[in-house]
Amino acid sequence: MAAKSWDPLQPQIVSGPREIIYDAYEANSQTFKAGALVYCSSGAVTVAATGDVPVAGIAMKDATNVTTDNIEIPIMKITAENVVQIQVTDGSGTKEAANTTCAPYTAYDFEIDANGVFRIASDDTVNPKFVYLDPVLDSTGTATYWGRFAIKGVEDQGRNL
Repeated sequence: MAAKSWDPLQPQIVSGPREIIYDAYEANSQTFKAGALVYCSSGAVTVAATGDVPVAGIAMKDATNVTTDNIEIPIMKITAENVVQIQVTDGSGTKEAANTTCAPYTAYDFEIDANGVFRIASDDTVNPKFVYLDPVLDSTGTATYWGRFAIKGVEDQGRNL
């Protein structure tokens, strides 16, 4: 069993119900880490990719990277009631204050950095998956490079989990 190595820079559900699906099955040869955005393809959990791929949830542990069938992996399902906290960057990967980069109620796609961390790409609205709600503020009330987002088109996202 793969060890849990949750990266605090990964997306996190910060409000709404936390429904964990314990009997989802990992697709063969997956290498995602706990906290990765995932989707369901042909009945198996796969790391989400940018482009026209629906996001169904957040992996709760590391993938095993094996070719054995029926490896269960817990997934925290993202629903219409959830708000997800995600970092915001520009097209070059530079972190940006969410309130100066994202427009309220505008939908954006995400990107994956070299370390496997999922971030909102503030310049990518081609295949949007997350709708910007508001910035995450620090203790002084200043906007950070984290934003709060709702999932777009949630009726299609977790249908196979």
